[in-house]
Parts: sequence; structure tokens; C-alpha cells
Amino acid sequence: MKRQHPPVVCGQRLLAIGLFATLAACSTAAPPAQSGADSIYVGGNIITINNAQPSAEAVAVKDGKITAVGTRADVEKTQKGANTQMVDLAGRTLLPGFVDAHGHVSQVAIQAISANLLPPPDGPATSIPQIQTILREFMTSSPAVKQYGVLIGFDYDDSQLGERRHPTRQELDAVSTEIPIVAIHQSGHLGVYNSKALAMAGVTAASRNPEGGTIYREADGKTPSGLLDENAHIAALLATLPKFTAEQMTEMFGAAQDIYLRNGFTTVQDGRTDPGTLSVLPLAAKAGAFKVDVVAYPDLVMNEKSPLLTGPLMSRTYADHFRIGGIKLGFDGSSQGYTAWFTQPYYKVQKGMKRDYVGFPTILFLAPDAVAERRIADAARQLGAETRVRLPILLTHLWHPGSEPGGVSGLLGPIWREAGGDANRRGHWPRSESAGSDAPLTQAP
Repeated sequence: MKRQHPPVVCGQRLLAIGLFATLAACSTAAPPAQSGADSIYVGGNIITINNAQPSAEAVAVKDGKITAVGTRADVEKTQKGANTQMVDLAGRTLLPGFVDAHGHVSQVAIQAISANLLPPPDGPATSIPQIQTILREFMTSSPAVKQYGVLIGFDYDDSQLGERRHPTRQELDAVSTEIPIVAIHQSGHLGVYNSKALAMAGVTAASRNPEGGTIYREADGKTPSGLLDENAHIAALLATLPKFTAEQMTEMFGAAQDIYLRNGFTTVQDGRTDPGTLSVLPLAAKAGAFKVDVVAYPDLVMNEKSPLLTGPLMSRTYADHFRIGGIKLGFDGSSQGYTAWFTQPYYKVQKGMKRDYVGFPTILFLAPDAVAERRIADAARQLGAETRVRLPILLTHLWHPGSEPGGVSGLLGPIWREAGGDANRRGHWPRSESAGSDAPLTQAP
């Protein structure tokens, strides 16, 4: 996820109140307590996202909850007290808090302790020398590097660098050979590692490409260049990152939460949650760490035996601002990183790729339909003990033989599968369809 900057709507800065959840349909609420509302927002374009009352002149808030929405006269009459703060929006737009439909709060937590390698306008990185400068400065200025013993750079984009290529291990070695360095691609599906990090991950010239991943090589065809993708990247990243304690992860979640809140998000997602993160999220929630609602979609392959998948947190209801909304399966990678798996070759391949390159699956199987059906059936049996229990299963980046050439056809959303039954609603798709969205719908239609 990119670091966000304040969005703009119709030339005006957009103001999103993190307190919004649902706006009442009535124009005003019951009379307030004697002290009145904490604040009343007026003087702007207030959009409620409520068909019964699409706009308003004023919004009153008390104790973090909206107490009235309506005309300025009515809201001030019923809600204004001696200590109420009147907030003039000065013509800005006010909206309910945003719901993150596809995100990874755990990755934003890592991003919060990482150097910003984004290209403009979100960051300064437009060349590999600039990436090196950013990493050097972060290494000397950030306490996170000393605390965790690793230097992480986040969100470089090879397509927006002047060199139009990925950095190499030698270019990261020029920053330091004493500590492991990882530069994570903007897609999250690739990363470049310096020699120290490659050694920690056990990646050598003798290493074979793992199933569903690539160790890129230098001109000799053997020596790792530093660039890894998909399962090779994930394995190396897990080997390079420190074993965060629950307290450290909770602190990092807090930093990530602040990023979301500054940008108006009140519900955030953690897609494809790994076991370590899944074990800490409920603890952080119970400790009162979350102001936003957090919904996790654990990676089924990594969390197949986790009791949390069959426990009370697998629910549509939040407990201490946290719930598990379903599970997630990823079958291939990123079109941005040239690891998405297509039925037709990429229109333009990168240097070193064959002209007929179509990407590759990250889960080894013979037929897309077969593995999808097997995984969905397994998930349904595991997560729903009784017939007619429905669960959302998010299929990500899966293209079937009938997909439009070289691209994504329909976005399928979650698969609603009946445990013990055959299929429900979208639960069984014909071979002519494709699934490609990992943005979940958490309520069955």
C-alpha cells in the first residue's frame, strides 16, 4: 500500500472524519447531555452516503460518536453546549470514514519502520543512486534500524526509476555490507536483497528456484543478482526480518493505524495474514490497541491448522475492533511485477524473459479448476462443520482458460461455498469465467 497524502475532491481538500461509521437517517438526534456535543462541524460540503439524507449542513459529535446530522439551526439548537467546539470546514468536503477494500495492515506496519522508496509524488525515489542515498540517510537517522538490525526500504518502482530496472545486490552492498538490506517492490511481490541478507536467507549460486518463485541470476546464470520474486521473496523476507515480539508488533500496528487514520480510514483489512500476525492481532485488539476496525483474511495454506479459523473470531461481528472475515488463497502473483499468470504472453516482456512468457502459478497444480475446487472444498469442510454454513473465500489473481487474452476478465469477489453442500450463489464457476479480485465482500448478498 502506498503512503497516502490528503486526497483532493473538486479542487478542495477532502476531510474524512475517522469517527463516522453510519450516519443516522433522522435530521437530529435526541437532546444531548447537559454539557452538549464535544464538537459541531459546519460550513462545508457534508456528504452522508445515506440515500435518505444525502447531505447536511451540520454534524455533531460527542464521545467519539455522531449525535446529530441535519440543518445547522436544528443541530446547534439541540446539541450545542457551553463547551462545544464549533469547527468551520471552510468549504471543505466531509465524508464518512473510508473502508479499506483491499489492504494489508501488517505490511503497512512494516512500512512504518521502513525507508520511503516511493516515486513522486508520494516519495523521492526516481533513480537507483537516490534509493542508495535514501537508504544511507535512513540507516543513520532511524532508530528502527538499530532496534531491529535490518534496513528495509519500501515501495520502489522499477518502471519509474530512470534506469528502468531493479537495483542489484551490489548496489545495495554499496550502502552497507554489515547489516541485511531489503528493498521491497511497490507490488510487494518482489524484493532486492544485499549480500548479507541473501546469506541470512541461505540463497546461493547453488540454490534452486522454489516452486512458485524465482531467484534472478547474474550473467553467469548462477550467481544471485539480489532480485527475488513470489515464494523466493517471501521465504527470504521471513528469514531476514527479525522475530518481532507481540509488544513490538502491537506498537507497529499502532503506527500503521495512525497512517490509516490520517487518511480517513476507519475499517482496514489484512489480506493473506501470516501465522505470526494472526496470533498477535487478537492480542492487540484485546489490549485496546485498535481505534479502527480490522478484518483479517488469513492465508489458508499457512494457517490451515490454526484453531482461530474455527473459533469465535471468525465472525461478522467485531470483538475489540477485530474479526476474521474469511480466508484467502493466492494462485499467482502481480502483473506489475510480471509474475501474474496469464493464458497469453505478456504484450511486452522484461529483459531476459522469453517472448512467450505468461507468468507462473505460485501454488503448484495441474489444472486451475481442480486446485480451486479442492482448496475451496477443504476450506468449507474445515471452517463450516454443518451443512449450509457459508464462508467467504477470497480467490486472488486466478485466470481460467476462458479469460480474455492477456488480461483479467470478470472480477469474481469472494466465493460463497456451502460446507457439506455443492455450491452456493457464486460458489461454482464455469471454466469460461475467471476470478481476479482480492477485494472482499464480507456479507453474503
